[in-house]
Amino acid sequence: MNVSYRPKERRVIPNWRYFAQTSSIGELDDCLVASEESTDEEEYAIDGYVTRWLDRKNLFNAGDLISAAVSNSRKYHPQSIEAARFVLSHECQDNIALHNTAKFVVDSLREESVQKMETRLNDALNQLDTIQNVAARIRTNRALLRDYPYNPILYVDMARSYLTIGRLDKSLKMMRIALSLGKENRYIARAAARLYIHIGDLERAHYVLRQTGAVRYDPWILASEISICMLMDKNSSHVKRGLELVCSRNFTPFSITELSSSLGTLEMQYSRKKSRDLFQLSLADPNENSLAQADWASRYIPIRLSHVDRESVRFDYEAQAYTALEQGDFQTAVTRIVDWVCDMPFSRKPVLLGAHIAYTYLNDYVLSEKLLRVGVKANPQDCVLLNDLAYVLARQNKTADAIDYMEKLEAQLKRRLANQDLRDEYSSIEVCMTATQGLIAFRQGNHLSGKEKYEEAIRMAEKNKSKDKSTYCRAILNYNRERQIASPYRLKDVKDLMMSMELPSDDHSLEILRQEVLNVYESKPSSLDE
Repeated sequence: MNVSYRPKERRVIPNWRYFAQTSSIGELDDCLVASEESTDEEEYAIDGYVTRWLDRKNLFNAGDLISAAVSNSRKYHPQSIEAARFVLSHECQDNIALHNTAKFVVDSLREESVQKMETRLNDALNQLDTIQNVAARIRTNRALLRDYPYNPILYVDMARSYLTIGRLDKSLKMMRIALSLGKENRYIARAAARLYIHIGDLERAHYVLRQTGAVRYDPWILASEISICMLMDKNSSHVKRGLELVCSRNFTPFSITELSSSLGTLEMQYSRKKSRDLFQLSLADPNENSLAQADWASRYIPIRLSHVDRESVRFDYEAQAYTALEQGDFQTAVTRIVDWVCDMPFSRKPVLLGAHIAYTYLNDYVLSEKLLRVGVKANPQDCVLLNDLAYVLARQNKTADAIDYMEKLEAQLKRRLANQDLRDEYSSIEVCMTATQGLIAFRQGNHLSGKEKYEEAIRMAEKNKSKDKSTYCRAILNYNRERQIASPYRLKDVKDLMMSMELPSDDHSLEILRQEVLNVYESKPSSLDE
């Protein structure tokens, strides 16, 4: 069965890392090429070395190419990286300068790439245990702020730390101070926009970028502005300007990668050829965001991805995770998703995806719980995360903890359902909450209450069955698993129902759940009547 795990929609919204990480990637570097007069000469210079290297791959041509690439700030060029690896694979200790230059190029790549995907799930668990330990970072930044109270970067880093541990109020306060001190700064503006996107305040995110004044000439800010307009279903007034920037040849390929990607996404609805060309331009020197966007867009338009040197793209966890999922390599996918969560611990998307893969395909409820705890800590009012965490806790018979999260979910959902405009949006969550209450009751041994809750959830889900059959089927499957677990004997009606149920073809997890119910059925002895 061909299953797609990728989201239906994706936008090139700015990622938000601590300042030191963002700076090390190069997102804060000067966007312009070194010199307009020497641009063509520089392009020719390295291209000539590339041609000679491709024609004859030896140490002499490799050395020339590496030196030219480093001198022209193009050490991440795919062929210069290949040449550097060629040098290091040969014994050339008699030429220490060449060896060291090659090592410099290779060592500049993201550290994680040299690890041969040997990460184990227990390492992933340790990562998730430590990612939220930001107390030391907060203490350090507080001390620095006493000496440098007007440094806006410190406030942005504080805002990110507070968001990671669910202190949204403090995060917003720190970001307001940072903006008051440095709203024109690219890093601050994009970080603030990401924070406001996180809380759903798209208007404010858009305003922050527009007020910088750099939106017309900074490709990083313009890329974010165009993407946020798409999220708002609005037309950016700067699209034409963005096209001028990416076609001007005045900017380094890396500095326009997100802008080209944003424009390519926008053009998908108008011109496939123009969209494809823009995506190919974004892949000349991509970051993890534009590469993930190209991977996503390649489902709809023909984009050539084979030439991209993925090892030179730092933090490329999202694209790697989806690639592994589509290959059916769920363990690799989960380790990549854990890296993605640790990179962006406040983002709910990797948490929900990783938790689902962990308990559905790996039957690993411990890892799923740890992922969801990271998500809930950063998003303590998120109803989906709260329900999923209660579910995986109940599946591990941790009913007391599950009840705690269900109480938090009930309080959040009550407020949302009181708003008539939100009732349709949260109706499926109400079904899931009621079903999870049934699961908890069954695991506590209160089978009658569990039966009543599950049957109530099934009735609620049936009303929306035409639009959301998966939720309806999932409630029935979970209910019958719990019925069979609670029974000392095989329940024939359970098996009959499992064999006759028609499940949605686009949700493979339901088939796995059905097989789980049948496995429980087969593990029970036959009744005396049979």
